[in-house]
Amino acid sequence: RSGNIEGAAVGKMFSSWNMMYSALPLGQLESFCRAGLPPLRKMELHFDANLITMVWQTSLNLMGRSENTVRLVGEAMNEHEGPYAGGPFKMVGDIWRRYLCAFFGEWEEGAGNALAAGDSFAQRMKGMKFGMETAIRGILLVGMARKDKSTEAKYKKGAQPVLKQLQIWIGKGCV
Repeated sequence: RSGNIEGAAVGKMFSSWNMMYSALPLGQLESFCRAGLPPLRKMELHFDANLITMVWQTSLNLMGRSENTVRLVGEAMNEHEGPYAGGPFKMVGDIWRRYLCAFFGEWEEGAGNALAAGDSFAQRMKGMKFGMETAIRGILLVGMARKDKSTEAKYKKGAQPVLKQLQIWIGKGCV
């Protein structure tokens, strides 16, 4: 093997994320992730392999192949074990959990996670803007504010920075 192996691994990882967000049939995404992991692990490119594993487990959850729809626990991984339990993988895992919470209507859990996370991802990944992550946080916070009037102010306050960022992007034509 020769060439830019690390660059290819990063490309494969971002491809899996783009496939998830582009509405590719989940079976195709699941197959892409499943087939792509053994070569990455063999080449000891564990960072990218672990990120793809999260997409794989997310696709399994969306297909109903996990006991808990909003936890990254199942055939591909367990969010409570190994590298997924802390550090950058926990942060990225939380992003996928929020995505699943929005998809399955688990507003309270997702909004609680979004409040706890705040803009920590943007702060940690300076210069990188992930519109889907921001939009999902906003959807969860606004959805929970509308659902539960007793805690509406807490969720609206959490949603304000997200909505402000989305308005900036809209104003710049970035939608």
